[in-house]
Amino acid sequence: MLSRPIEKIYLDSNVWFSYLLKKQENKDSNTSIESNHAHSIINKIISDSNTIALTRHLVILEIISIIRKKIVAKMKIHGNKDIDDKQSKIHLKNTIDDLTRGFIDYITKWEEASGKLQIVKVDEPLSSILKKEQRF
Repeated sequence: MLSRPIEKIYLDSNVWFSYLLKKQENKDSNTSIESNHAHSIINKIISDSNTIALTRHLVILEIISIIRKKIVAKMKIHGNKDIDDKQSKIHLKNTIDDLTRGFIDYITKWEEASGKLQIVKVDEPLSSILKKEQRF
């Protein structure tokens, strides 16, 4: 019996970040079209047993970098300018650490528990990765 080929969806940093923004701002009714589309892509991967996500480790590092930059910008801190208030420094560090840890925990659980995420080699062309099929 032949199984249905596995559908592979490549997730770049834009999809991840749009999805994370929607998760964070789920109470806000003004979510963007991009966030809604990213959410539907992630939900399809989670719910369809023949669909997996592919990403590169550089994309994960880029998301962590974006988290840091967005938090710093949100707290109105630019560049390497020192924060005078020690409490603000601690709050900034804790916020960045919590969001980064949350993202890493999320993708780790997704990869380990369900096998729905594969981190692919940087030096392998995406076209060859998407062409491969799993066979039983």
